[in-house]
Amino acid sequence: MRLSARNQLLARVTDIDAGRVNGTVRLELTCGGGISANISMKAIEWMQDKTVYAVIKATEVMIAAEPVKISARNRIAGTIADISNGAVNGMVLLDIGKGQQISSTISMESIRELDLHVGMEVFAVFK
Repeated sequence: MRLSARNQLLARVTDIDAGRVNGTVRLELTCGGGISANISMKAIEWMQDKTVYAVIKATEVMIAAEPVKISARNRIAGTIADISNGAVNGMVLLDIGKGQQISSTISMESIRELDLHVGMEVFAVFK
């Protein structure tokens, strides 16, 4: 799939809570973790029992250095595989297991404040 969004995670639909306009889709990632998304019922109609890709923009992924209680339901544990430093923002690449990775674009200030480094265990957090 050719998209500008870096994070394209292969997943299987495990549950759907249907609403009138939107619904919640729960996915099991091939690495074993689970995530969910609120999407339109039109998009949900074809998803029953299918393998899909969860697409998440790197700018929407926060990094937590420890478990946090927050309204964002998606929290994936991983190990920092790489950090690319920029002038203002950096990209943090997490290994989340079984060949899957998730990247996060965050400020260099956050990278310094959280003392992020390769090999560190952290959490990717997103809505």
